[in-house]
Amino acid sequence: MDISKSLTTDSEQTTRRVNQLLAGETFEAIFIYGQSTNFISTGDSVYNGTLGDFAQRIPKNSSVQLFNRVETDAEQHYGKLVAPISLHVANANREGGHVYLRVDDKIIGEIKTIHENTLVDILPIDIYEEYKHMCNTRFKTETGKDMHGQLLDNEEYKEWVGAPLYIWGAKTSLGLGTISAVDLKTPNGLLITINDRNEDESFCKPGDSGAMVCATDRRERTLYAVAMNVGKLESYDSTNTTNQQPRFIR
Repeated sequence: MDISKSLTTDSEQTTRRVNQLLAGETFEAIFIYGQSTNFISTGDSVYNGTLGDFAQRIPKNSSVQLFNRVETDAEQHYGKLVAPISLHVANANREGGHVYLRVDDKIIGEIKTIHENTLVDILPIDIYEEYKHMCNTRFKTETGKDMHGQLLDNEEYKEWVGAPLYIWGAKTSLGLGTISAVDLKTPNGLLITINDRNEDESFCKPGDSGAMVCATDRRERTLYAVAMNVGKLESYDSTNTTNQQPRFIR
């Protein structure tokens, strides 16, 4: 029997106690001591919101492609790791004009320039180099399996009306919903409304702002990062006859 344990001051006491419990058994314990560090993951709590995901910052006017190959020296300033969070969460936690990304007791990144377009409720925070190796850049499926995600094209969104999706938020794990409507003509380019999938089970709660809304195919072979959770839509078109309260995301 293998036993893994974090390296602490009570290691000897633990070893002695386990050996006492196994006295007289036909097998013995093999102890492995070490230190473990938890990954920083999507769905972690960030201030009064949720860490959405991790992405690469690449300028729109750049032709640089970084996937599946090593960066050259000239490309080192492209593709920096960022963590998108909700803009309204970031604005509520400014410190001297900066926003520092704090996860648990660690400050893992910051941003000095904050855009003022409140219609785009998303802000990418630059991750410090020393924390990049601690960031789990994968999303979770509904069943909790880690997978990398891909984006939808705008033309594909309308085909997803009625489709099931979910979030892993700081307050809601797991939040289940279905897409009720897609509006591509809003000022920020995209508005999605979501209904609770199950009666009396809310898709999201206060504190879930910034959580990435995801969906998968039926066999969980492909994961899609659909949008970022913004909050609850308090009023909506009166033609919506369902009793479920939609949530809106961008």
